[in-house]
Amino acid sequence: HHPEYQQLKEVLARYWNIEQKGGWTPLKLLENQKITLGTSDAFVEDLKTRLIFEGYLKEGTNNSVFDSSVEQALKEFCQ
Repeated sequence: HHPEYQQLKEVLARYWNIEQKGGWTPLKLLENQKITLGTSDAFVEDLKTRLIFEGYLKEGTNNSVFDSSVEQALKEFCQ
């Protein structure tokens, strides 16, 4: 098999595992809530946890502050 196929199978297994455990908790902003650099709240903490799991953000950045590293990781995730 091709290496890419093996990687795809591993990622799929990760997502099946998430599904088996109840799936992701939806990330919800409050109405009119804006996230800007320096914002610190539970939404940002949940966002960072998701970005770390997805591999867009390094481990050890699990505080609740939206900083430039989170902004960059979110941009990469959205591409």
